[in-house]
Amino acid sequence: MLDYIALIVILALFALLRNHLREKRLRKKQAAQVQAMYRPPEEQRVTSLFNNAAERLRKKGMEWLLLEDYHFRTVVSTPGSVPLAETQKQLQSALMELLSHVHIMPDVTLEVTDDPAKMSSPNRAGEYSHDYRSKVIRVLTSVSSRSEDLMDTLCHEATHYIMYSLNIQAADPDLNEGLTEVTTCLLGFTETRLAAGGNRNSPYLNKPEFEIVQRLLRERRAAIRQQQDRAAELKASRQQLRKNLEGGRVMLEQVRAMIAVNKTPGNRRMSKAELAMLQQAMLRLETGVYEESFRRAEARLRADAAAVRQADQELLAVCGDLFRIMLAFRQ
Repeated sequence: MLDYIALIVILALFALLRNHLREKRLRKKQAAQVQAMYRPPEEQRVTSLFNNAAERLRKKGMEWLLLEDYHFRTVVSTPGSVPLAETQKQLQSALMELLSHVHIMPDVTLEVTDDPAKMSSPNRAGEYSHDYRSKVIRVLTSVSSRSEDLMDTLCHEATHYIMYSLNIQAADPDLNEGLTEVTTCLLGFTETRLAAGGNRNSPYLNKPEFEIVQRLLRERRAAIRQQQDRAAELKASRQQLRKNLEGGRVMLEQVRAMIAVNKTPGNRRMSKAELAMLQQAMLRLETGVYEESFRRAEARLRADAAAVRQADQELLAVCGDLFRIMLAFRQ
């Protein structure tokens, strides 16, 4: 009997010690989070997170999402102003709209609750969890006083799901949270984050660091647009070169046909300079210089913009020579 009582006492003491240690760790984590909210911005860390997140999206072919912010069409009511079932319906609609925007299949369940006991931690506004059976996004309405806060929480947790679906999440939990904060902005939800206060309560990316992300995003957008402009210019130059190449080959065949029929230049008077230029053009024609120019121009169709422009200028000079021959042999 005494042994049984001693065992119960030992188990009770062990449970008390375990709870004490758990509460101590939780208080320490909460203190660290509060301290992180007010720490000076770490630009090097934020830049590293930004480049890391942007590169992961680029490798998945999703860099186009960086170009502009997304504005939700779904309207979400203020928490408590409508029944919980209506809030669930509104957030479900917003989630489907969000996933459609980023072209991700909606293979996730949304649970909206006002009971903190249903969350893994009572101070969490939202969380994402997954196992081999299901993927779940939970949003706690009781800690949010505005609809903007609900939407901000939804965007953050949905980004967790998107990163998991694309297999671009980080193994380290803290690093993954930082990447998620940045990726939420890169996916186009910066305006939603700003409406909720611009990361004012995030321990992983505080408000000054969020402003650094905004600046980096503006710079990346400008660089992407500049690259797109150069690509469009190159495409237009290649199209023009291809058009001139086709026209030049048609002109070359016409010149050969005229020479075959007329044999010698017509009666039009030419100066010594014109005659010399005609003789040089005829020599190039006979030695196959023009055919070689066309082949060289065709090879440069796959080159960079500078080489394409140079090939186009050379082709225009060839067409000028051919036109000169056509004038000379016209009867």
